[in-house]
Amino acid sequence: MGESVYGGETQENLREVSRAVPQMVSGQERDTALAEQFFFGGEEQVVGILAMIRQIVSNGWDKEWASDEQGNQIEEWRDDAVNFNLLAAKLKALFILEDTVDFMTHYEASRFVDIALDEQSESMEADYYAWQTAPGRTKEDVLNVIDKAIEKAKAGRHGHQP
Repeated sequence: MGESVYGGETQENLREVSRAVPQMVSGQERDTALAEQFFFGGEEQVVGILAMIRQIVSNGWDKEWASDEQGNQIEEWRDDAVNFNLLAAKLKALFILEDTVDFMTHYEASRFVDIALDEQSESMEADYYAWQTAPGRTKEDVLNVIDKAIEKAKAGRHGHQP
């Protein structure tokens, strides 16, 4: 069995949970469901935010920024946004949880994504947009970076790095 990633779930189980959240008719209903599913409180908040970011990308990926069901580029905070790139998904999670989780907790979650992306791109300061829009970049590549961030966040709380 795989190493625990969050809340007692293995990485494979995390992928299953990611696929389990249904697409809702209303963007607001979808956002509320995401917040309820991934908000843990306490030290689990960082991992919960990362799991939410993963779910947002898993539900719909956009290589450019954020888009509606017709593929029109729109702002990530809009209710009709259903597809997100990595940075837009981070901002969407911040928007969804703005009254629930403090900014510093979001910052810490973002820091784990930055570290994982830096490692993936073999750069000390990876450019999200350049990395995301590189030829051949896939949704799986983005999900793998988020999975690595989740692993790092989980390991970081226990005082060791994977």
